[in-house]
Amino acid sequence: MQFDLLIGGQGSEWGMSTGWRLRSIYFALILLGLSNFIYHVKKPYIFRFGKNIQDFARNCLKLFTFGNFQSIHLQIRESDPFTSDGKYYDSEWDGFKKAALNEGEGTDSVEYTGNWELAKSKYGSLLRSILNEHFFRGNQLNRAWLVVCITLSSLGYAMLILPSMDLLLKVIWSSVIN
Repeated sequence: MQFDLLIGGQGSEWGMSTGWRLRSIYFALILLGLSNFIYHVKKPYIFRFGKNIQDFARNCLKLFTFGNFQSIHLQIRESDPFTSDGKYYDSEWDGFKKAALNEGEGTDSVEYTGNWELAKSKYGSLLRSILNEHFFRGNQLNRAWLVVCITLSSLGYAMLILPSMDLLLKVIWSSVIN
């Protein structure tokens, strides 16, 4: 059996026809594209800073301001912690706040005692704990959409494997016969 007969589907008594292979590939690519689109639209916001906890913490320590950390701190304090990282002492947070900010900011009597970079290095373990807790909480968001993406992409890959395996078996069979 020649290869052009294999891809044309004539002369083959078994396996998928050309039409079914093309349909399978077409719908597989649609499912994969839809899955990719949904993921980019619905992925948790924290994934924009890093897809794993190490990248997330490293990027946030570089990019976040005191206001970002304070917002996260308040969110953690509004509810029960999800992990042990959320169980830090408020006195440690107050020490970080004092080290990071200038006393009397926004007034004429501002005292330039705060040093943001020094405070980040001194209280790095506290900030990493806050970020770890925040990553875990943020990772819970849109979980149903992530399951939809995984399901769609799994179906898409399965639909790609079928015609690929069919064609592979036909090529091997034709090579053995000829």
